[in-house]
Amino acid sequence: MHVYVVLLFVALVSFNRVSSVLPQNGGFPEHLNYTITFRDGLFGRDAFHTMGLAWDGCHYISVSGGNTDGNRLAFYSKNGTLMQLYSPGLDFRSIFTTATRHHRHSHVMVRLFGNNTLLRMREPDLFKLSVTLNTSLDSQSHVVPSACYGTYMALMFGGRVDFWNRQGEWLNSIMLQDYGQVLGENQYPAYTNIVAFEHQLITLANSEASVWNCNGTRIARVRLDDVEGTYDIYWSLSVANGLLWLVDEQSHMFRGYQFYQQEKATNDGMSCNGSDF
Repeated sequence: MHVYVVLLFVALVSFNRVSSVLPQNGGFPEHLNYTITFRDGLFGRDAFHTMGLAWDGCHYISVSGGNTDGNRLAFYSKNGTLMQLYSPGLDFRSIFTTATRHHRHSHVMVRLFGNNTLLRMREPDLFKLSVTLNTSLDSQSHVVPSACYGTYMALMFGGRVDFWNRQGEWLNSIMLQDYGQVLGENQYPAYTNIVAFEHQLITLANSEASVWNCNGTRIARVRLDDVEGTYDIYWSLSVANGLLWLVDEQSHMFRGYQFYQQEKATNDGMSCNGSDF
């Protein structure tokens, strides 16, 4: 009888422990290991800082910033093998594609330093004006696809997230509640970058990703293993091919994390050469 009581007690304690941990962290694990990794092809090639990674349906594409000289854009195979370097003469701050689950044909888009204009890539060294955001924007902020409102979004100092529609008209903003509570969260360059997964937002501070809903409530904190740094780890924060990406500054390797189990690293029907070159 005592054995059954003890077993029942242990079972209840275990159930309560699982039930209390998962809801508190939004159903996300407390730690996450990368699933894909490959070398940053722009490191040591005129690049100051890697500014992100995109997926056009067949290739990964990375860009760098800090100045406009030398190699600033790199193409990789689907396995991460460096294929080609380009020198478009631009100082990049973000790169992304416009593809969604419901609209597979994509365009590769970029934002430049201190510029409210988003450019569309026609060729690896040829970019065309696409849209101009009609409100003030931090010169360093990465503009990325929106998770909540409109088409585009960007993070500002203090945890404010601004949203614009496809035509570049400002729609509204939200405040990330308690932003800054995580060490380094509201410091440069952490506050310049945010990314979207479906209808959630992700920011980064000291190798820890915070997940926010569209009301600005933090719902999870996830430690990303085997990635460290003080600059490129923040600049490189991206979503590409269904994965969350960062550059580890110790090894100069891109790390891809499968943040959501339903996401898969595949072209998934998305058209190749989405930039139309």
